[in-house]
Amino acid sequence: MSPAYTCLHCGITATLVLGQRFCANCRQPLAPDGHIAAPSLPSSVLTTQSAVPYKSGHGSAQRAVIWQVVGVVLNLISIISVFLEIGLLFSIGDGMTISTVDLEANDSRQALIKNGHILVYVVTVVFFLLWIHRAYRNLPALGAAGLKFSPRWAVGGFFVPFLNLVRPFQVMGEIWQASSAAADPRSDTDWKDVPIPVLLRVWWGSWLLGNFLSQTATLAARGDHLYQLILSDLLSIAALVLNIVAAVLLIRIVRTVDLKQEEKRRRIVYLLSPAAFVPSASFPQPMPDI
Repeated sequence: MSPAYTCLHCGITATLVLGQRFCANCRQPLAPDGHIAAPSLPSSVLTTQSAVPYKSGHGSAQRAVIWQVVGVVLNLISIISVFLEIGLLFSIGDGMTISTVDLEANDSRQALIKNGHILVYVVTVVFFLLWIHRAYRNLPALGAAGLKFSPRWAVGGFFVPFLNLVRPFQVMGEIWQASSAAADPRSDTDWKDVPIPVLLRVWWGSWLLGNFLSQTATLAARGDHLYQLILSDLLSIAALVLNIVAAVLLIRIVRTVDLKQEEKRRRIVYLLSPAAFVPSASFPQPMPDI
């Protein structure tokens, strides 16, 4: 089997060709023994990454993802339930006689699902914010300087009226940028040049629009006319679909950030380690940004 090398300049893992003197990707020189001639981390980066000890957020990420999945399942159940209610309302509009038992069963089902939504939403928010706090708190340990918020304020901004229309997106943007393997771990400011992907924008847009439609549906349900109730249900379905889209995208974001933080931490550890020549299996290539 041909030997492999991992470049600590660009992170690529490749086959070491006999007589090769430079990294195949970034053209950095190789030492005569085949090791990568990787410079040590600058003092500014060492100071930043040692300010707060790194603690893996993998457990928090898993819990956040699990409860997002639970929320998606409950939203799908809600969509089915609302469609059943729409059918009931149309039957009433057509002059059909609906028994009291059927009406009460519908109301009980909807009330049960609503209570389930409240419970799942609260638990999901708790685990998601715990992950946000951990992921943001890890950023200095990943060499990122010049962050706009503290970990506590990154979470607290979610609860401030009007500010919470933009702060979650800003926080998630910084977490994504500073966790990215595309940012040079030898620089404490290079992360700021990492572009925020469309994925984050679509996630936040879906979440905002879904909440707007949900509130509009609540207002429409206050009317006495039958077709106002039908309109409310249709808006609720649209809101639920958008919430599912937002949840699925958030699951992908959380999992990707979690992997990127673990990967970037390994890169920093390798840069701090005198052993620069490692098996390819122990140092994967950087994940491309979405």
